[in-house]
Amino acid sequence: MTLPQLPRLIADACTGQSIFPDLYGNGLRKAGSCEVEIDKITDILVLVGNVISILMLVAGFVAVAFIIVGGFTYITSGGDAGGIKKAKDTIVNAVIGLILALVSFGVVTYITGSF
Repeated sequence: MTLPQLPRLIADACTGQSIFPDLYGNGLRKAGSCEVEIDKITDILVLVGNVISILMLVAGFVAVAFIIVGGFTYITSGGDAGGIKKAKDTIVNAVIGLILALVSFGVVTYITGSF
């Protein structure tokens, strides 16, 4: 990386263009800059909603990872009844966690959208 590219990377850091939702998105930044402005109670609620959205996204990734681990355990169980039960339980619990994460994300999005 050359030195002229460094300021561009720093400037792109506040655009919110990443895989995770922007922590200071939804109107908390001043227009045209990276400065964050929190001066009302609704701004704090938006910030809390953004944190919860990020955590729900992480929970979704973890649930998908556990589905993959459960599938791998199922494949490598070799017909062992205990291994198959453990794998099925892992997959079922991961799917329940994924459903809960999706529902929670929807509820948080709905609630913070009303502010």
